[in-house]
Amino acid sequence: MASKLPNETLQHIFSYIEDTKSLYSIIQVNHAWSQNSIKFLYKKPFRNDIKLNNQIEIIFRFLPFIEKDKDLGKYLRKFILDEKENDEILIKDDDDDHHQSKEKEVQDFTLPKHAMFDYPSFVTHLDFQNLFTTVTEFFIIYKEVFDIWKIEKQKRVDQFEIQESSSSSTSFTILEPSKLDKILSYILTILRIITFRRANIIWLKIDLKYKDIKRFLNTKNIENDDDNWEDDDSDFDSDDEHVDILKVTKFYKTIFRIEECFKFHLKMDITKNCFTRLEYLNYGRIFSKLNILKILSNLCKYLKIIHIEEHDLPNIQEPLTSLIRNQQHLEHIKIIGNDNSRDDYYDDGIFEIMSSLESVAGSLKKIEFLKIYIRNEEAFKFLIKCDNLESLYLEDSYITLKNIEWISLADLSKLGCLKLINNQSNEELSVMKINPFERIFQNKKISSNLHEILLQNPFMNNFNLLESVGVNCKNLVSFSTYIITEQDIQNLFIILKNCSKLELLNFCYLSDLYLDNIKTDFIINLAKRLPGRLLCLGLYGLIRYFYEFQYFLENSAVNLKLLVVKNSYGFEKLTEYELFVRKWSEEKGITLKEFRCISDKDLFLIKWE
Repeated sequence: MASKLPNETLQHIFSYIEDTKSLYSIIQVNHAWSQNSIKFLYKKPFRNDIKLNNQIEIIFRFLPFIEKDKDLGKYLRKFILDEKENDEILIKDDDDDHHQSKEKEVQDFTLPKHAMFDYPSFVTHLDFQNLFTTVTEFFIIYKEVFDIWKIEKQKRVDQFEIQESSSSSTSFTILEPSKLDKILSYILTILRIITFRRANIIWLKIDLKYKDIKRFLNTKNIENDDDNWEDDDSDFDSDDEHVDILKVTKFYKTIFRIEECFKFHLKMDITKNCFTRLEYLNYGRIFSKLNILKILSNLCKYLKIIHIEEHDLPNIQEPLTSLIRNQQHLEHIKIIGNDNSRDDYYDDGIFEIMSSLESVAGSLKKIEFLKIYIRNEEAFKFLIKCDNLESLYLEDSYITLKNIEWISLADLSKLGCLKLINNQSNEELSVMKINPFERIFQNKKISSNLHEILLQNPFMNNFNLLESVGVNCKNLVSFSTYIITEQDIQNLFIILKNCSKLELLNFCYLSDLYLDNIKTDFIINLAKRLPGRLLCLGLYGLIRYFYEFQYFLENSAVNLKLLVVKNSYGFEKLTEYELFVRKWSEEKGITLKEFRCISDKDLFLIKWE
């Protein structure tokens, strides 16, 4: 039956569907639905939620477009054979070669005879790690059928024999590329197809996992640089120091070669058009970054999200700061570093990265810093200008008192979410009995609008921190914290009294002292004074015995939908807990959906309708 809806309406509906199985079913309904939904099926071709065999099938859909690219062989030879030449010369030669045929290429945009749709042009999301994995498996399965190098090698032999028919051909030799280079030539082919079909990439993830390159690190033939495809489950630790060093060397050599592949692709002029509208960039820890970030900093001006994970942040400071400063509307920055660095070189690099955020401070809505040692006293000064910041997340970092003061002095009136996890600050604060984060909540412009707070910093004593939260943050909807001292317990009730909008609460009791003299009263009072809107509650380490759990439920007056209880010592007779919950739920007239034990009997969750 023909669809009565206009194409624009169908496309608008299909744009909200992410599930690949649903999209695949849609394209089989009728011609109109297929025409209007196919681009949504192929916009994210290489991703985790697609089975590997289906991703390989996507490669087969892309390969027919090779026939439209007459210079593919020359392009791949430049990468494989001329790898030591100057990059700019390579690209200049490539531009010169294509200059005369550029107009023809633009016009020759018809589909190859074996393609029903222009599949590569639909790509908007590119995951390099999944592409690398998919192409590697494709090569292993089909290397004898689709060996691009053998085809190009035969072409060159034929050309040489024609040109040198009167001379001996014994002097003509072509070195066989490594298996890694052959795989990279496949990747370059796919990337080139996507680029030449004028795809508009808005989402890019550049990453590698150790398992992706493990097969290239077999030490049996490492001195001969031979790629052995048997899995090697050994780690870098080895009794043979010589082999160990060679393996580490080859590990980084492999990473740098893969980086060269992507850099080679990015430096084509036509590739620049493919990435100029990029909005999301995720750059993983293993992948080398220095050269590619330099290129992207010149190409990309419209990034909304930058996610960088790097163990040596000062090493990429220059291209990263350039990338940040060149953005016109950056909204979300996430940087994961390595907090083990402690020298001036590290401090200077981190300061430059933080300072670069001043240029985009007005557009930033979300900031996440993890595993960063922030010692320069001016590093967080840029936060003064973050007028539109909505979320701030700091984890596993060292932050000086002065930098925390920069947060507390900022006019973050739009800040709704603040998460502080496993952070440390100046050691003398413990002696002074001050929690440095308390000053943030004393700023009324910040605290009055906070609706989600997570405070889990076991290396700091809370002191009066929870009291400041209870007094100043009356619009809280979600709150999670550690309970360390008896003072924290008293301050907790201030939060329960003043924050009536709370819907989610998580408490984790960390103290070695169990405080038996107040435990029973505390649990009963906690149950009675829970906010009426509360839906989800997590109790971690607060309940150790069945009778405490019984007291809690019997005195609870709120209609919880989810309750999570954890005891690191484990629960005895979990069936006793379950039977009591079922009986209590029946007496209350509420329906129990689930009682489930998790993590070896030290945690269970309960769900009610």
